[in-house]
Amino acid sequence: MESHLKDLAVSSQFSVQFHAIDLERSPEHDLSANGLWSKLFAELDAGQWDVVLLSPPCGTFSRARHRWDGRGPRPIRSEAFQRGFPWLSDKDRRTAEEANFFIEQCLKAAATVSRQGLYWFFEHPEDLGVAADGVTPASVWRWEGMRSAIESSSAATWAIHQCHFGAETSKPTGLASNLPACLQFGQSWPTFDQAGRYEGPLGRCGHWHPPLIGMDDDGKFKTAASAAYPGAMCKLIAEYCVSALQSGESVGDPGRAVRPSLMQLPGSIADDSCQDEAEKFAQAVLASGSAPSQEDMQALFRLLPVEGLHTEQERTQGTSWTTGMYRKGGIAGLRASCRTHPF
Repeated sequence: MESHLKDLAVSSQFSVQFHAIDLERSPEHDLSANGLWSKLFAELDAGQWDVVLLSPPCGTFSRARHRWDGRGPRPIRSEAFQRGFPWLSDKDRRTAEEANFFIEQCLKAAATVSRQGLYWFFEHPEDLGVAADGVTPASVWRWEGMRSAIESSSAATWAIHQCHFGAETSKPTGLASNLPACLQFGQSWPTFDQAGRYEGPLGRCGHWHPPLIGMDDDGKFKTAASAAYPGAMCKLIAEYCVSALQSGESVGDPGRAVRPSLMQLPGSIADDSCQDEAEKFAQAVLASGSAPSQEDMQALFRLLPVEGLHTEQERTQGTSWTTGMYRKGGIAGLRASCRTHPF
């Protein structure tokens, strides 16, 4: 994330200060300590940071826990017990309470920068409804106060598949932000059928991925490999941030001058619905003001609906997607894809 921000800042001819707070970076970055949060909130109250990237740990919300077979961590919360089961052991209760604390502080940080007329970006797993064990896992998107906080601040909320940005797993991810480039997505909340099964807004990612259940050959949980954002996703978030900093606008005060500074807490076959994702992704790339990169184009082609190859290429393996103008037999016009995918 930091390298993408700095590259974009250099090309836009301004400097950017980036501060990632994560225990893996330094023992002084222990976000379970109230003292560190007091310091951070003092800086946020003073308007020292223009964008705060919020990514609270999601391990206690993982759906993989609901496939528990004795080899990995078992569930410690559900939709009915969002903050943790009342029968938890002392160790699991402390784990749940620490995760609850992180989320509460992140929501407080978002509210704090909103009051300053500045920006926040929040990430957590998408709420996919009932799990394989028949239980509906807990989700931060059902957290008390989450929906009202987003709706009252007129922020956007939407969802993505991280594999469309180069990740090795699908990892459906919910996002929320008040950054100007993100407002185009509107407020798209998860929906479910009567049995609690997920209906959208995400469709199928279009790929096959091995399940992240159990441990790998090194004795680590397979879900650990999916923790980091893929490069194309980092670049897109960076572009969202830089586009706001370039404009010099702030929430509620379009004339406010902005210092480019960002804080990260903590740091780390398409169907119709995928067609919508392709259009949204293209809009986001265009809104960044930068020329599409190779990673952007690869991510876009993963989202587009595929069609057969042209008859002159029938010996070539692969798929294609065609758009633009055509002229045949004296008739000229625009392909239907220009209307379905104008961006």
